[in-house]
Amino acid sequence: MKKYSYLFVALILSFCACDKNDSENNNPEPTPQPEPEQPTVYSEIGVWESGKYFIALSEDHTISAYVAPNFIDGGMYSISDDKVITCKNTFYVRTTTYTIESIDDKNMKVKINYMGNDGTESVTTLNLTKSDKEAPSLNNPLVGKSFTYLTTTFGKITYSFNVDGMGLKMCTKSPASNYPLKAFYVTLEDRCYYMCYNQENGRVPLIGEWNNEESLNNLKVFKFKFGDGGTISDLEDVSNEYL
Repeated sequence: MKKYSYLFVALILSFCACDKNDSENNNPEPTPQPEPEQPTVYSEIGVWESGKYFIALSEDHTISAYVAPNFIDGGMYSISDDKVITCKNTFYVRTTTYTIESIDDKNMKVKINYMGNDGTESVTTLNLTKSDKEAPSLNNPLVGKSFTYLTTTFGKITYSFNVDGMGLKMCTKSPASNYPLKAFYVTLEDRCYYMCYNQENGRVPLIGEWNNEESLNNLKVFKFKFGDGGTISDLEDVSNEYL
């Protein structure tokens, strides 16, 4: 009788084990889902300043920079895993690298490898502090606008501002009217850092102040103001204050 009792208990336990396995197979544990990928936000984004120099990095991957005497840089940037910022400047068709040697919430040390306007490869290092200013985006406030004023020598002089930092300086009075100057610019807040160049690689005849050594290949800073309808109402030369 005891023998049959043990057999009965064994059958019950076997049945329970099978029932448990069937339940687990029909209702498996849910597979853990990975956390949703968060958008990349770089700590480098913002405006970093060192005296009159600055590097401005926007969220749309636009960089605007004034990092050495008579040198400005701008375009689209990328950041590598080893903290190297690469700027592709479509106006000059060149690449500038900004190697971050150290960074925290307030300070950033950067080594900059760049090509100057004379074609010389140069290196400079800046110790910058983060400000509360807003970095300009690709569509900075001047894009698509122009400013015109009247002069005795050159008639109406017009500064035009296009995307990618490209612009033109034009006039209406001959012979300079036949030789508009191409320009590259970057902005920071209400300032425009502006450089003019000959369209014809220096083959344009010298026309007084229009394209002499003072006006060409030299950085200038303008403070701009907007009037009604968002038009530019004033461009004030503030180079002595900001260069």
